[in-house]
Amino acid sequence: FNCHLGAVESHDAYAMNEAEDFNFVQNAQVLYSGNTDDGGGMVGPMRNKHYIGYRRVDFGSKPASHLDLRVNITLASSGINVFLDQPNAAKGILLCSVKGSDLVATRTWDTIRKMINQPVTGVHDIYFVATGSGQTNINWWQFQSLNPVYADLTNGQGTLTTSFAAVQPEALVDGDLTTACVAPIEEGSATWIQYQSPSPMLLNGYQLFSGSTEEGDPSGWSLQASDDGKNWETLHEEPDTTFIVRGQRYFADVQPNKAYTYYRLLFNLGETQAKFSLSEWQLLGHCIDESDLTADGGTIIEGNETLIDHIGKTTVPSPFSIVYCPIGNYTLSAYSITISDAAKAPTSWKLEGSANGTSYKLIDQRTDADFPYSGCTNVYRINPEDSYLYYRLTVDDEEAEITQWQLFGKPDFGTYYADVTTIATITASEGSDAEALIDDDGTTFSTLSGSNPYWDIATTIPVKVLGFSLVSANDASLDPQIVTLYGYDEDGTQTQISNKTLTFPARGSRLSFTTTTTKLFKQFRLQVDEAAGSSVRLADFELYGAAVAEKEDPILLMPTNVVTSAAGLSNTEQIARVYDCNRSTNYRATFAEPVIITYTFDQPVSINAYSITASKNEPTRDPASWVLEAANISVTNSEDWTVLDSRSEEIFSHRYATQFYILNEESRMKNEE
Repeated sequence: FNCHLGAVESHDAYAMNEAEDFNFVQNAQVLYSGNTDDGGGMVGPMRNKHYIGYRRVDFGSKPASHLDLRVNITLASSGINVFLDQPNAAKGILLCSVKGSDLVATRTWDTIRKMINQPVTGVHDIYFVATGSGQTNINWWQFQSLNPVYADLTNGQGTLTTSFAAVQPEALVDGDLTTACVAPIEEGSATWIQYQSPSPMLLNGYQLFSGSTEEGDPSGWSLQASDDGKNWETLHEEPDTTFIVRGQRYFADVQPNKAYTYYRLLFNLGETQAKFSLSEWQLLGHCIDESDLTADGGTIIEGNETLIDHIGKTTVPSPFSIVYCPIGNYTLSAYSITISDAAKAPTSWKLEGSANGTSYKLIDQRTDADFPYSGCTNVYRINPEDSYLYYRLTVDDEEAEITQWQLFGKPDFGTYYADVTTIATITASEGSDAEALIDDDGTTFSTLSGSNPYWDIATTIPVKVLGFSLVSANDASLDPQIVTLYGYDEDGTQTQISNKTLTFPARGSRLSFTTTTTKLFKQFRLQVDEAAGSSVRLADFELYGAAVAEKEDPILLMPTNVVTSAAGLSNTEQIARVYDCNRSTNYRATFAEPVIITYTFDQPVSINAYSITASKNEPTRDPASWVLEAANISVTNSEDWTVLDSRSEEIFSHRYATQFYILNEESRMKNEE
């Protein structure tokens, strides 16, 4: 009998759930008050194959490890099987079994705690299915999360390596017990996993969790540490252990004697063992990174400066706020908090970001943080949507203490496009680093000196400029203040395309501009008209435009035949528009599967680049992912094609913008698709 009607509210897996509040029931009797335990409701007596079920049991992100069950069972051999998602082993997952023999006594109410066979997160249906010929009564049930997963040091910026080839090695340090690293191993070979930290770590303890498959369990291991990754010292040994369930926790203290950069687990495996599996490996201790974002030369706008002194000896009491403004735009990937005394560790705080120092947006919030040791560093992974110039940490707890706050991430140089400079050459008024200006790398830069510094850019195809962008370099004192972009006719006639005053808010900032010129040019000059000093420096320059070669241009390879798997939507949007050398026309089609466009040439051709020009239609119709293939004969079998290039998640800078893609090597092929 299915008893639920309409929408069903979720059940909190970690609250005490009364048995009579079920959503499904099969044959079991229900008592809503007056049970012999606490006078409340119950379900029972239940006999073999009778069950009750609960829809939308919410475990959240904390992995459940145990189940508490208040039951009365009449026979030692009878009991309850607890299933996930379906009430049987054929379609559901058996989490645990409770027998009358597990209780203090049969025919008596008892609370039993059972480890479940695998960790559970998210929202699921839960079923309690009676077994045996006896009678089972259930008063209430409640899941527990007793295997804490800490925000450990492997969440930092270090490197994980393994002695074996694994599909998901990152599962070892992802903080998720529902994922696991599973890998084949050679019998008798040394099996290890290693973590290299960017800064020395002083270890207080470690923990690991069994993987998703019993045959991959290690039977023992040694925890080793090294300064150089070559000479190892054993810190702890576990010679023999057996995991009973999946996601089972092993925890051990380590007596810290010094900080190391390398840590590894060297495993003991069976002589014939051919598989390795582990869900999680965590390193617990103290680490202050000397090169995090708070060391980039930025400014403390608010709060105690000792929190970013990279020493971590001074305790700062809460509640408090601290605001740091780095010198550049960064996209955060993690942050850390170091404490002195575990008894005074904070449990609640929020991390926010701001572009202007006034309006802040929440990046991360914690309400139940747990630090396993005194002097411990917790590292929290984050994935914010935006980059910011200001970061604020607010600790809400009363009389908590922290000693250090660190930020980790990478510079955000804005979006790089496959712009016109992809096929351009560049020279400068002086210096040998002009190429750095168009290398799409914000960490490199071009520096010019003199009274009239400029960069000259030349293209092989005429360009109608639609816009351009500039990325600031690492020194604000060398930022250009006013620049002019010129275009040159073949006779040398100069045309001003754009003149801009520049104010870069941070290092690595990108300023983008649109232009309205109607002329086409092959020669361009970016001239610095005003600067603060005698030298100027920029990290990157991108030039956006429509660059469609004419049919007579020898650089262009014109096909003799073009076919497509999807017809154009109208007479003016047929496939011929895609190679008519006219930026104003377009090919447009609808499709439920990938569109194939095939170019055929009279004779083999060699290519080193190709271009795609966006149409006037909205960006949602732009191609985003594609594969360029080639073959030397007329073929229909996909296995006969050679992949020359592939792209994914591509975006176009402007409507009508032409973007260029360089092949790694030239290929002489007859067919191009």
